[in-house]
Amino acid sequence: ADVCYPEPVDFINLSVGNAQWEWDFGDASPYDNTFSPTYTYGVADTFDVRLVGITPDGCNDTTLAQVFVFDAPVASFTTVDTCANASAVFTNTSLAPQMGTLDSWYWVFSDNTSSSAFSPIHNFPGAATYDVMMVVYSSNLSCADTALGTIEIFPVPTADFTVANVCDLLPVVPENLSQGSIDTYEWDFGDATPTDFNIDPTHLYGQTGSYDIQLLVTSPDFCRDSLTLPVTVYELPIAQFTVSPVCDGFPASFQNTSTIGFPDNIVLWQWDYGDGSPLEIAVNASHIYPNEQNWDAQLLVVSGHGCRDSLTQTVTVYPVPVPDFSVDIAEGCQPLCVQFTDLSTLTSGHLVEW
Repeated sequence: ADVCYPEPVDFINLSVGNAQWEWDFGDASPYDNTFSPTYTYGVADTFDVRLVGITPDGCNDTTLAQVFVFDAPVASFTTVDTCANASAVFTNTSLAPQMGTLDSWYWVFSDNTSSSAFSPIHNFPGAATYDVMMVVYSSNLSCADTALGTIEIFPVPTADFTVANVCDLLPVVPENLSQGSIDTYEWDFGDATPTDFNIDPTHLYGQTGSYDIQLLVTSPDFCRDSLTLPVTVYELPIAQFTVSPVCDGFPASFQNTSTIGFPDNIVLWQWDYGDGSPLEIAVNASHIYPNEQNWDAQLLVVSGHGCRDSLTQTVTVYPVPVPDFSVDIAEGCQPLCVQFTDLSTLTSGHLVEW
């Protein structure tokens, strides 16, 4: 019967009669005198087998048969160790037999899965070292060969961070919460600035707006994970107000002219008059100072996102003149000439009109 190399061939002698038997296996090996021999060929090939039967009287008869010893394919494959978040690719590099062709193949993975694809792509359940077996079959008698190998699936780090929105001119400070074995951190702040390789970076944006921050982490085995989160840089309000000098005892009028860009808005106006009086919450305000001098008044404005700005200006409170005069004679006969002498006082400055 035909066999796959190097399986033995069982020869069944169906001859009748009393004779001596000579088997010629067709490969130049010595004759075999066994009645029904079993023989293993040294190579795969087609062999012409001859059986000669010789009686004690010297009579002989011969029969011929052809035996096919088919070679098996040579099983082989290649693969590359990969990361747990990627597919493992197996490339079938098996060689076809000289007698026939590759007919089928079968893969068995040690995660209890299998495949009949020629060069399968497989996703393993997690990081580990896995055994791989591939069996290939020929078109003749399904002669088979097996290739064994392993593949290492590397663990993947987890990119994670939190970030809070900020006001303009304040740095963004992401909190890095990444886990796993990490070799490099790459921060892209979404504003065309160079990549930041610090574990815990800070970043100051050049203008207000919304940006996407991406963190890319890479393990020592070059496995990668990334996370992208949005961040908003809010516009600052601009604190502005006008106030005019006043005379002592009269209210100073504070006119608020603060602004902020749309769609943000200002939600708090806080006035500190600088004289120890309580703070006042109002859009516009007026205040009577306790005495004449220069006072530093401050306006603090806060936006709906908590962004703030302040402005301090000097308010001048002028002294009020105290009118007084004397006469050299209080009464007399007409015509009476009276000399008036100005005795008015002013703590600072000078009088300009009487």
